[in-house]
Amino acid sequence: MYNPRFEKDVFKRDVRNNVKTLFRKEVEEATPQQLFQAVSYAVKEAIIDDWLATQKQYEKDDPKTVYYMSMEFLLGRALGNNLINMTAYKEVKEALEEMGIDLNVIEDQGSDRWKNSFWNFKRKSR
Repeated sequence: MYNPRFEKDVFKRDVRNNVKTLFRKEVEEATPQQLFQAVSYAVKEAIIDDWLATQKQYEKDDPKTVYYMSMEFLLGRALGNNLINMTAYKEVKEALEEMGIDLNVIEDQGSDRWKNSFWNFKRKSR
């Protein structure tokens, strides 16, 4: 599935712009957590039009929906999984490498965030 927002130059521009507008910093000054958020916003902007079109189609077709809840769902890896599902992982990884950013480190930020939230919740619940 081709999306021009995942072209290297476009994606790099979007990430730089997100770091600048969200955190008032240059990419080189951003923390790994800030880079995770900037990359996540760039991905969201790339897929939002398709997501909206899908939602409109669901409203039009009114299909039956099945919901499944699993406590084993690891939300922190959603960024990497979404990029793989959109066949954009390689392009995004290469674009970030050209910016001196390791996608694996960025992905871990999401995973660490959710693990820490769960651990804090668990400790407070005792």
